[in-house]
Amino acid sequence: MVSETAMRQIVLIGGGDHASEIIGAARLSGMSVTGIYDDDSNLWGQSICDVLVKGPVDQAVHTGLPAVLSSADPVHRRELAEHLKLSWVTVIHPKAVVERYAHLELGCVVLDGAVVQPGVRMGAHVVVGAKSTVAHDCILGDYVHMQPGVQLAGYVEVGEGASLGGGAVVIPKVRIGRWSTISVASVLIHDVSDFTSVAGVPAKEITVPTAILSEPRLDYGRMQTG
Repeated sequence: MVSETAMRQIVLIGGGDHASEIIGAARLSGMSVTGIYDDDSNLWGQSICDVLVKGPVDQAVHTGLPAVLSSADPVHRRELAEHLKLSWVTVIHPKAVVERYAHLELGCVVLDGAVVQPGVRMGAHVVVGAKSTVAHDCILGDYVHMQPGVQLAGYVEVGEGASLGGGAVVIPKVRIGRWSTISVASVLIHDVSDFTSVAGVPAKEITVPTAILSEPRLDYGRMQTG
């Protein structure tokens, strides 16, 4: 077994529900999470999976350690990534399968039992939830968030910041627009426009989120990590 001192040290940005999953995946993949940083002062001094929440996110830059984002919200992840001058690290659970001929940018998280097949191109800070599949030749933009059990068939394109609910299924060659939201257990058989929410079997548009009718504004300080 690799000793704690020999493990690669990283820090976590965000102390919300997603943090415990990433801590577990990081430890099993040979990393040591030495601290968590979150702007919610109510969390300071608390521990998540025996990792201390040490203070606000700006303090993370003083550690000199690479970091991974744990906010589940794609807009917030982009906000933090652009605000913080950190080096980013990718975390892949040892029970996930990421094929040799897939390409992942830094900051991605691939959780337990997920499969990323050859030819996949994945942007920065993408989250692939447990037991999800990204089939061959899919393209995922920065900050995409896939909850557990999402199934993307081949040649699917997912735009920047899109959020896919647990158990969603997407047939081949469908395009999912930027900053769109796919509800839990939806089945996509047609393209989804940018800034659109869909749900159902087959999925149909249900609303255009009023908060993101255009390019999301990144106003650091509006939101707290979670």
